[in-house]
Amino acid sequence: MTRPAPLLLVWLALMALTMAAMAIGHVGAATRLAGWEVALLLALALVKARLVLAHYLELPRISVWSSAILWLTGILLVVIFGLVVVR
Repeated sequence: MTRPAPLLLVWLALMALTMAAMAIGHVGAATRLAGWEVALLLALALVKARLVLAHYLELPRISVWSSAILWLTGILLVVIFGLVVVR
């Protein structure tokens, strides 16, 4: 049996993270999320964004932009968390 392609493994990881986010985010329920749930959802979003940037867009091959884009992604999610929790 052949080994699955790396992109297939990344896709499976993205699907698993999506299902975890659905469970944490109480999809279908009309309840408000706690601050720790929002933080966990944003952490999952950060992991997913970095998987997409690193594996699908092959960002590490472009070393000049790689770290800047990954840091900006993290900073954006921290700002979103701040806006959600402070409100």
